[in-house]
Amino acid sequence: MMKTCMTTNRKQEQEKNVPPLPIIGLTGHIDETAYQECIHAGMNEILSKPPPREMLYTRIQQLLLP
Repeated sequence: MMKTCMTTNRKQEQEKNVPPLPIIGLTGHIDETAYQECIHAGMNEILSKPPPREMLYTRIQQLLLP
């Protein structure tokens, strides 16, 4: 997951002149420390796999249609 967080951070840095792309991380297991690190890196949300379909759809809608 940490590799994903670093990639997210790099992507956000490279795209400073364009609107941010919402990023939802999916993982098999995440603890509070890793969650906070990923949020700090620029992810909008981290969900455990497999996320309930309705939860995923709702979160995507919230991020795309604020």
